[in-house]
Amino acid sequence: MQQAEKYNLIPKEQYGSRKWHKAINCLLNKVLIWDISRQLCLAMACLCNDVEKCYDYMIHNVTSLGMQCTGIPHPPITAMLTCLQESSTHILTAYGTSKEWYGGKKWQREGKLPLMGAGQGNGAAPTAYGLLRAAIIKVMALLGFGAVFTTAISLQTISVICSMFVDDCYLWQSAKLTTETGEDTVPQMQKAADAWEGCLAATGGALSPKKSF
Repeated sequence: MQQAEKYNLIPKEQYGSRKWHKAINCLLNKVLIWDISRQLCLAMACLCNDVEKCYDYMIHNVTSLGMQCTGIPHPPITAMLTCLQESSTHILTAYGTSKEWYGGKKWQREGKLPLMGAGQGNGAAPTAYGLLRAAIIKVMALLGFGAVFTTAISLQTISVICSMFVDDCYLWQSAKLTTETGEDTVPQMQKAADAWEGCLAATGGALSPKKSF
């Protein structure tokens, strides 16, 4: 994360897994975005969404690429992910350790896919997840989605894709013109939602419908 911060590799929209970033600051900026849209009379849509089992659904090859983008050498990443794939997992219960297990080399010899995810309690998981989501935010920016504002005094253009803390995300989409209505913004918001969900699926993630609206 120090390397990523040093070379400005993490988008401003991602507040999670970073030093000097707090959830309350993300919340404040979310409120300010709504206030600005009202002041400018600019129609805006928002997809409030949460990701299902964020750390457990991370595809390893994409996770590896995300970490390598910061300059981390390949061997330590491979060592961590290989360990996760080859570990046999038993469940510890009040009656002792379960005899049944899942994962591991035998699992793979039976033709089953290796388990993915960074592992709950893994100290590198927040970093890996933050870098993975940073890549998705950059893709959304390249596709032209997000809310765009022009400041009143300096006339500076500000673009915001989302307000995100770890896996909790407010995805923004503003109207192109002040004459457009909320109904005019819906199709573009739907395209943004489809692109966001598609990027999540490509990296192993999935939206949680019961936590999204």
